[in-house]
Amino acid sequence: MSKFAYKLITFLFLLFISHTGHCEESPIVVENTVESENVVKSDSYLEKIQINLNRNAGRIEDAISHQGAYFKNFWERLDQLPLSLPIQENLKLFRGMSINLGYKYHVEPSYTGGYFTHIDTYKVRIPINVGDWILPDGVPFISLNPGAEINFWQYFKTATEARNPLNGYSLAHFPLTAERAINNLKPGDLVHLRTNTNINIGVRKSWNIPLGLEVSGNIAYILQGEFDTFIFRSDENKIRLRIIGRRDKGVNGSVAMGVQSSFKIFAVNIVDNKIIKITHLDEILAYDGFENDQNIYIVDYTLNLDSPEVREAYNELFATNLRLKNFNPAKNAVINLINPFKSHGEITDTLISNLSKLNDLFHEDLFERDHSKRRVDRNIMGSNNAENVKQRNFRFGINGLYRLNTLTIRRDNRLTLFTTQPDGSETRDNYFYPSWIKGLDQRGLFGLFRDNTLRSTDMIYITNDDFVPIDFKSIGFYFDYSDKNYKNREHKKNLEHFQRILTPALYQKLIDYLISQDLFTLNGTLKNARVYSRYYINVRGLRSIESILKELRRDGAENYIRKITIGLIDNTPNAAIAHTTHQKQPHRPRCHGYKSYSKRVIDNCKKIEDIVKRLALALDTEVPLLERHTQMEHLLNNSLFNKIGPGIIFRLIPENELATSSFFEIKFYLANKIEPYVYLFPPNNNYEDREFYKIILDIQKIMDDMTPEMREPLI
Repeated sequence: MSKFAYKLITFLFLLFISHTGHCEESPIVVENTVESENVVKSDSYLEKIQINLNRNAGRIEDAISHQGAYFKNFWERLDQLPLSLPIQENLKLFRGMSINLGYKYHVEPSYTGGYFTHIDTYKVRIPINVGDWILPDGVPFISLNPGAEINFWQYFKTATEARNPLNGYSLAHFPLTAERAINNLKPGDLVHLRTNTNINIGVRKSWNIPLGLEVSGNIAYILQGEFDTFIFRSDENKIRLRIIGRRDKGVNGSVAMGVQSSFKIFAVNIVDNKIIKITHLDEILAYDGFENDQNIYIVDYTLNLDSPEVREAYNELFATNLRLKNFNPAKNAVINLINPFKSHGEITDTLISNLSKLNDLFHEDLFERDHSKRRVDRNIMGSNNAENVKQRNFRFGINGLYRLNTLTIRRDNRLTLFTTQPDGSETRDNYFYPSWIKGLDQRGLFGLFRDNTLRSTDMIYITNDDFVPIDFKSIGFYFDYSDKNYKNREHKKNLEHFQRILTPALYQKLIDYLISQDLFTLNGTLKNARVYSRYYINVRGLRSIESILKELRRDGAENYIRKITIGLIDNTPNAAIAHTTHQKQPHRPRCHGYKSYSKRVIDNCKKIEDIVKRLALALDTEVPLLERHTQMEHLLNNSLFNKIGPGIIFRLIPENELATSSFFEIKFYLANKIEPYVYLFPPNNNYEDREFYKIILDIQKIMDDMTPEMREPLI
């Protein structure tokens, strides 16, 4: 019933907005008007009717065409709606233990090539609430939640094909063998298997407050083990295989305010509970905080299944870990990886043992310089240990009308990458890189409107075996914006973002490229657009900046940084760097020496001085490396530096050294284009640090539990 109501309301709403703005069209009527000189006069009533009918014939044709446009507009908007149909069954075994079985069919527009994504999800979970056996109401709770989930992604050219349930995949399509991977999957299909176990120990409580609202909160210690397998079917019988072992432990706390659980909508409990769950009425306002440790081990291969040796290794890997008749707890990677009590080292040893045959084939083909001809090519092999991860989420709104979600993550990463030398030996390269991530997601009107922004900064250091930094590697920045209705307003805002980052000469080159591709100004609204960019400065860029500032000495260095910062603020048209003083307050400078500057600069003078002092210390070679790192950490808490910091650093590098000291890439993904528009600086696509920073971003997405983009080659 709730699904029908949802569809009916959506249909009526779309019908209404598809006609918005057209109500003033001339009505089609037969009227007795004054004849023009070109009309033959007649006293006959029938002839007058005929004259008016002829006159309205054109109007009728236009009206029919216009009504056709109405319906075309309506169906196009309907195609943009995500469609999700969950089916779930909860089988209670006894108090505190049940089995949850679920299937979910989901369709939504893709951000590439005008395709539509069809996802089939199968779930099984066995929650065991130990607290229910001991204490009533589950206020203090102890739960164990083992489970498994399989997702099938498919891409279709039309919404009709994507929404056809007969085009879905059953569990029989899972590529348990190499033959099934070839025969049961189409090029472009992605399969994801996740098995996990989490243990939660905590306390939860709720309080009723006036106006039918409820405040609830909980705090829990979480221990989780997880095993992920991604299988992407490429062409020419090749697949991309990614295996991830993950371990999380830490404290999670949340507080939410929403309608009371007894809130009545239709006075039918099952319907009311479903509506409350779908719309998130039980958490109209919510805040989550996480502080935990995260460990992952990742390996990523490209496999040519035309090779008998590769097929044999693939079949053995899945038979060992997923077939019951071959079950061996000591060797089974799934059992070991979902065990939350296993250590990081035990995860690594288990996976290396299971992947020995694929690694042997990779080493045998190392002599082949053409990667496409290798039977097994290893894209990534490594581990990441993140301690004291701090994550904050804030959510507000009602799903279907308007929903806001903000995300902040601070993470210290200790990364080990396994590198194979030409002689076949393995070396371990260690890096320490703190990362700062900020996200904003807004959605509304039943999925018709949604935009998402994600930004990150990574400071990357080369370390010794104990992960103590010994030298700087690079500083990288990431920006990702997606919008279901991308207009000139959003486009201008993104271009202003790049104007703050790039030097004037580089920004002009970007504008010239966009003009050449007819992308500088948009014609109308682009559906399902995405703007992605990554940019970084390598060790040569840092050395160049250090050399310049060292010659200027401390005071000269501060003045140089101050001049660049103030010039960037004054010359960048961006409301985000607007003055912050209330307009009714008198205009007074708050920092010494800023009286002659613009109001915009004066109102940000304290943040500017913080940037100047800390950046001068962070770039001073006479300051110990760890202290320099501390200064950069403080800078990334400066809201002004978050907006213009990359632009300041890029401008500190001499223009003639940017090509060897930095890298900038921007991609425009449009739903009606298979390939994105790409602008690169420097133009050489084989820039030496490009591959490394892409791995950093890939690791970061895994840590954030984002579905990987496996359609693109990693290198």
